[in-house]
Amino acid sequence: MKRLFALLCVVAVCLTTPLYAATTAAAADDKYPSKKALQREWTYEGVAFENRGGNDFANMVVATLQMQSSQIEQMIGIKAGDVELTFDAKQVVANYRNEASAKCDYTYNAKTGAITLSGKTDYKSYSIEGVVVLRDDAIYIFFDVNKLLALAKDINPDIAQNSQLKTLQQMLSSQQGIFIGAKFTK
Repeated sequence: MKRLFALLCVVAVCLTTPLYAATTAAAADDKYPSKKALQREWTYEGVAFENRGGNDFANMVVATLQMQSSQIEQMIGIKAGDVELTFDAKQVVANYRNEASAKCDYTYNAKTGAITLSGKTDYKSYSIEGVVVLRDDAIYIFFDVNKLLALAKDINPDIAQNSQLKTLQQMLSSQQGIFIGAKFTK
């Protein structure tokens, strides 16, 4: 149960605040960390929302998500400093308040920032693709919000009963290019 909880924390870390956000399409000059630079311990600082290629309406949706960030934080219950990620050459470990941890495999392409997390929990395999962006001395890990919500529901079907998540998914289901993620610092 603690492993499932820790894995959900990895997912939840992408749904929490304090807010660090950008509402414009992904910049052509996004920088990506080298795989070696990624391989260290990172501490969760806050949620990040981006429109990474959606339309102008997606900008409004991102702004709405920003306004709802305090409710999302209360719903999930994770705040800055609660989660530490440690990357080695092939795996990432998420530690939640030193109470639970989860480990998953990852592949990473430093030229594009593309990351794929994969693993198994409660005999159920999962995989999700995202992007890692380097800004200042922080990394941002972004996932397509619809894919992330679908993964969270697949891992823990009870999440589907949460009325706030249902509303969020209904609002986002027709939108493309909206990414949600988290900021991590060294």
